[in-house]
Amino acid sequence: MHFLLLAIIASTSILISFKLFNIFSINTITAISVNYLVGALIGFITIHSFNPVNLVMSSWFYLSVIMGFILIIGFILFDISTNKAGIAITSISSRMSVIFSVILGLLLFKDSFNLIKITGFVLVLISLLLIFYRPKQTTINKSSVLIPMLVFLLSGINDTTLKIAQHFYISGNETDYVKFAATSFLIAFLVSLGIFANEKAKKGTIIELKSIIAGIILGTLNWLSIFFMLSGLDIMEVSTFFPIQNIGVVSLSTIAGYFLFRERLTTLNLLGIFTAVIAIALITYNF
Repeated sequence: MHFLLLAIIASTSILISFKLFNIFSINTITAISVNYLVGALIGFITIHSFNPVNLVMSSWFYLSVIMGFILIIGFILFDISTNKAGIAITSISSRMSVIFSVILGLLLFKDSFNLIKITGFVLVLISLLLIFYRPKQTTINKSSVLIPMLVFLLSGINDTTLKIAQHFYISGNETDYVKFAATSFLIAFLVSLGIFANEKAKKGTIIELKSIIAGIILGTLNWLSIFFMLSGLDIMEVSTFFPIQNIGVVSLSTIAGYFLFRERLTTLNLLGIFTAVIAIALITYNF
């Protein structure tokens, strides 16, 4: 259970970091590129090993390549969706991906289900809608609908890829956890270099020290988030872990937004947080 709590804290810290990036005018692309390099370095330094040949020959290598592309594309889509569809809709889209992990757990991993757990899943969806409800409705044109849908799909693919890698290739092997995560970050970094080069050519982006520092912080948090998720999935069922993690991140980030950034909470938002607590209790009943 402690890996789950640490994953929630790390993931929430990433969201807070992005809010601070905007406040301090951090170049997001620079920070993201440095973030993945830092994550890869932390991983390989931790295991005191970096052998490209052995990595490529690993049974999970192709999944780490997929994961690397998912990581960088996910950040880009999240940024575009936030600008086109708004933060609330983007957040809902990414967190609704919990449905993927529930279906995966039921069909592939034969996770246990009962009426109490199913009720908890229903409350997960209700709490997400309540937490992100805003009195002022955002009007979205047709061209802006596709990006949030892609955020939803990519988040689901991300969760699915992590679980498949953990269950079939690296279960119970902490060294492989680290190698997989570090390799995924390295792939994401290499892809981000191309994106950064393109932005620099078009906009003349300058690398600033504050953006590098921001990337180092983000990379550390991102690394911890992935590592805690992989470790937690080795202990808990996928259909239990991801719903609780998603609800935990949503609830904690909502509370952090209120106290740190003075974001207003409505009565329905507070009701959503209360509903989330009940959902977590039901899903983890008899765990």
